[in-house]
Amino acid sequence: MRLHPHTPLRPLLSLSLVVLLAISTHAISAKQPAAPSAPQYEPVSMVWNHTVSGYIPAGMRLPSPVATSVGFVCVYPDLGSVSLVDPSTFSASWTFRVESTPTQIVVGGGSVYVLTEWGRMYGLKLLDGTVVFDSKGIEVEGVDVSIRPAYASGVVALSSGKGLIGLDGSTGKIKWRIKLPWRVTLALSGGGRIVVGHSSGVAAVDPISGAALWNVTFGSPVRSATIVGSSVFAVTDAGTLYELDLATGRTLRSLRLPTPDPAPGEIKAGPDILYVVTKRGRIYPVGIRSFRRLDIIYLEQSPMAQPEMSNYLMLLWTVQGILLGVPAVPSPVDVVFEYPVGAKFISGVGFDSISQVAMFYLSDGRLVALSVPLYSVRVRNYQVREGELTADLLVCAFPGGEGDLRLVAKDELGRELFSDTISVYGGGCFLRTASFEVESSREVKFLLSGMGLQSPPASVELAAEAPPQPPARPGMAIGAPPSLVVGERAEISISVTNGWREGLAYVSVDCEGLDKVRSEEGYIAVGASRTFAVELLPKRSGDLPCKAALVIESEVVHEEEFSLKVERGSVIEGAPEVSPQRITEGGKFTVKLTLVNRYEDGATFTVSVGGQGVVGEATQVGPLAAGEERQVSVAGRVTGTGNKDVTVTVSVGSTLVDSITLPGAITVVAPQAGTTPPPTTTGPGAGLLSRIPEPILDYLPFLLAAVVAGALGVMIFKRRPRPSPKLRRVPPSPRPGVDLRGEVPRRIFEEEIPPRGAPTPAPAPEVREAPEAAPPRAAPEREAMTVRPEREVRAEERPRAPPEGEVRPAAPAVSAEEFASKIGMLKESLQKIVAEAKELEGEGLVGVDERAAVVERKLARAEVLMDIGDLEESQKIVREVEESVRALEETVRQFREILMGGVWPNVEKRISTMLRVWGRAPASMLTMIPSELRMAALARFVKLHPEMRLELRGDELYTLEEGA
Repeated sequence: MRLHPHTPLRPLLSLSLVVLLAISTHAISAKQPAAPSAPQYEPVSMVWNHTVSGYIPAGMRLPSPVATSVGFVCVYPDLGSVSLVDPSTFSASWTFRVESTPTQIVVGGGSVYVLTEWGRMYGLKLLDGTVVFDSKGIEVEGVDVSIRPAYASGVVALSSGKGLIGLDGSTGKIKWRIKLPWRVTLALSGGGRIVVGHSSGVAAVDPISGAALWNVTFGSPVRSATIVGSSVFAVTDAGTLYELDLATGRTLRSLRLPTPDPAPGEIKAGPDILYVVTKRGRIYPVGIRSFRRLDIIYLEQSPMAQPEMSNYLMLLWTVQGILLGVPAVPSPVDVVFEYPVGAKFISGVGFDSISQVAMFYLSDGRLVALSVPLYSVRVRNYQVREGELTADLLVCAFPGGEGDLRLVAKDELGRELFSDTISVYGGGCFLRTASFEVESSREVKFLLSGMGLQSPPASVELAAEAPPQPPARPGMAIGAPPSLVVGERAEISISVTNGWREGLAYVSVDCEGLDKVRSEEGYIAVGASRTFAVELLPKRSGDLPCKAALVIESEVVHEEEFSLKVERGSVIEGAPEVSPQRITEGGKFTVKLTLVNRYEDGATFTVSVGGQGVVGEATQVGPLAAGEERQVSVAGRVTGTGNKDVTVTVSVGSTLVDSITLPGAITVVAPQAGTTPPPTTTGPGAGLLSRIPEPILDYLPFLLAAVVAGALGVMIFKRRPRPSPKLRRVPPSPRPGVDLRGEVPRRIFEEEIPPRGAPTPAPAPEVREAPEAAPPRAAPEREAMTVRPEREVRAEERPRAPPEGEVRPAAPAVSAEEFASKIGMLKESLQKIVAEAKELEGEGLVGVDERAAVVERKLARAEVLMDIGDLEESQKIVREVEESVRALEETVRQFREILMGGVWPNVEKRISTMLRVWGRAPASMLTMIPSELRMAALARFVKLHPEMRLELRGDELYTLEEGA
């Protein structure tokens, strides 16, 4: 989990920079800018701005500049004109005047479509600005100018409030109008569909005919959505992310986010990851394949909308008037830069990745162009010793693909002093250390270039002599997320500059209402710095006063007070399940859901279901500890027919905590024709039945059937003849020369006793006399003393000729010889797999031996069962073994093809990134490979990188710190 500073004016990264400069004993001074409020990389600067209006009414919104392959489509040079602006010269390639202020711009099919506040639509050619249809625009009656149109298949779809209007993109004529029962909040296009979010869910429309293809209601507005492949991803204001099938609208998966209130706009997606931004300053990365939340990105500002994205860099504009640059991959920092623009945003941001320029409008009437380089280098710390410069660098690169970047250092004369090659895949920020001789150089510039792009220089000015450095001052910097959620584990980082004493140290944290916790121990020298991580589990909401204490060699040397803000989150995890989904009118159903206590430690929740025509019961759950999870089932009954929405509500006392609506969860059908309704007239037993509780009454037919079946069983039992006591005492006589004990199971060897009083002489009597040639053998003492239960004797010792209609068990499908051969073949296959896995152990394949040992034990049991004649049970085990052997073969094959093939470089880079950023690499984060190979991937990484101090702990790989 990546963390942010708790105090906005002094973030953790800036403090770390000051501390490192202070403790460097031979550091050379450099020109440093004033400490910003967050990590900021120079030069992110304003390169151009133009006043488009001297007066902007309060609350006015302008359309975001749209970046295209030929420039930005903007409102320029005044609010009554639309222009194509060249990002290299910031001059207008063409300008077209409209009669009123433009509010929305959409580009599609080589044309620009402009919607104005008076409800007129203009169509212009993108390249030269010539008119596509009427130069005075087409007036569209009833259009909602606050919703951005969508373009698909030559049709521009506009919102009309509770409906859609389809305009022909070439003529401007209205092709169709449709009505919706809900207000449109968002319009997107993709996969040949127009997808709209509305005040209760999502709907899809065919752009050619205007036919409504499907509609799904969630009971909560949808203002944020996107289309990825054949799926629609939509998040409701209540904080539930849904995946829907684009063709049918069927709900595929759902995921509840701990904090709701997503920012409006199109959700952005990277490779296999969605980034859902909320107004509360959180970014939730969600794996598209796994559909699980990844590490949360915390922000200190409140975004206004979903981000603009260029490759692996997200740009967000906030209500505080700050433009944020956020990496879309794990990095040492969550925010690459924060640029205060001096006024509030009244539009979104358009970003051109070729010119690396972002354009937007401000409330003071300016159109601003900001330089946002995709490559940047920042010198975090440096020192000079004996003519050698050692610099700690933070290198950031956000390319669109895989490639090599070149990091160089040059002096003031342009001579190259140092160079290094950095391979990147997916971009992000990296820590690098450069050491080289500077001799008589007075200035060093660092540059990063490659893949057609170059970073601005980062300069270091060198002095003839190092100025005297003050002694290292002790201090403590506490970094925590802006807010925590009740019941969700979170980490805070505490950086310490040791000015007290050296030794083994740790940090303890004590917060009001939380259990006291401490970090891991680690050695720290005098004047050195170290960061400790402490994990907390908030148990209640509010501003919690806390105290951090630094302990060195069992002595508290420093204490510092701070506070944590804790919020409540949603308590319904995932989407509840309803069963059955199709019932008869008046029938009952059950809702199963997972409840997670993100409200308050020890809370007791009341869970109930309801809806139109739905009457539900209430169930109390708890008390639950903070973060405790509980599976809950709630029953309900429906009236009326048709599709019914089911709403699940969770409350604590009279306070509503959370709710979720399942659209169309139940289909209710009328009773079948001819079904006799239950009697309503009074009769002899009517009074008794009316007094029986309804839950018991529902099961009364089954109880009656059980009583009747029991009575019949007793009657049959009494009438069935019993074995003769005299015959029971006669021992069996085996066939001459045959030892039945070694050939058949024990239960067959027991004495067979015929039923007493058999009506017919057939079959032959079961008591056989011993042959005359052999003297009668006395029954073994064990058999004489053993008396089996009477019911078991009757079941096992029936006459050999079965009665008519009786079906004997089928014989095994294969003979014992064939079965033994199959077991032998499985043993050979298993040995081959183990031998192949042994060869791959050097490459990192682990876990196959343990799995193979389990399979071998199963095979041994199957052989034992086969030897004693229980072929049926042995066959079951062999079928399981066959599946296990195939799974082992598949694991070995996938290891060769994936971890020893072309996928391994990507896996290796993912592990390296996690180790560099977090100091650990969980196997669960390797979502690009099958789960069976994730531990093997970590083991392979350890074997291929012996130079790194790594340790596998459970299912995570850790980097060992020096001295640990």
